Formats: sequence, C-alpha cells, structure tokens
Amino acid sequence: MILVLLLLAEKQFNPTLQQKIVAIIDKVMSPYIYTTSNTDEILGRRIVVQNTQTGEKEELRSRDVVSLVVAQKNLVTEFLNLEEFNIEEKKELANTFKQFLAANLRYSDSLTTAAKTLARQQVTPLEVQFRKKSNSS
Repeated sequence: MILVLLLLAEKQFNPTLQQKIVAIIDKVMSPYIYTTSNTDEILGRRIVVQNTQTGEKEELRSRDVVSLVVAQKNLVTEFLNLEEFNIEEKKELANTFKQFLAANLRYSDSLTTAAKTLARQQVTPLEVQFRKKSNSS
C-alpha cells in the first residue's frame, strides 16, 4: 500500500487519477464475487441470494456474478489500461489492489437445501387419468 501512496505522491495526488483508480475498483467489485471453489455450485444455476442480515432475497443474472479469479484478472486488465503509469507501475498497482479483492458471495448448502424443499412442497402434483385401451378383435 505504501507503493500506491508513493506512486500517487509522484503524480501529485492528481484528483482525476484518484477518480480513475476508484472507478476501476468500483467496476471490478460491482458484481458478486464467489470463491473459485464454488464454481460448480454457481455456474449454470438460477442464483437467488439472501441477505443474511435483512433476510431480503433477490435473483441474480449471470453477468452479476464472477469468480474471484476472474475479478482479479479484470482488475489487472483495468490497471493496465491506465495511461498515467508505466507497465511496471501498473502491475504493481494491480497486485497491490488484488490483495483487497475478496469473495462477497457464499454458497450455503443448508439454505439451498431448505429452498429446494420449500419449492417442492409448494408444487401441486399433476394428476393424470387414462383408460386402458381394450383389445377387441
């Protein structure tokens, strides 16, 4: 983090540059980030998140969710696009901020199982009646 401060000091704490850095961090952290170990649980599924503090639920679209590895790659890409720094400084900035990225979406097996059970209970069984066709010659 000291290096970041030194690089910003070198640029005289340029407010425009500071805003660019904040915008990069905001862009990279705006989707929900899941741990890479949860990839199988997350991909290809309807994702409903529940705020554990308020109990509010919302459904996510796939573009709202990225793995931690993808978020880190996106961060590096965004920093490499900054024109105000040389390539080594850009890499150093990206590596510094990568340390602060963390998963903010957790897969809960117990909540998922409870939601599946509730959904099954709310489905009305479909009754089908049929008649056996008689074999008359």
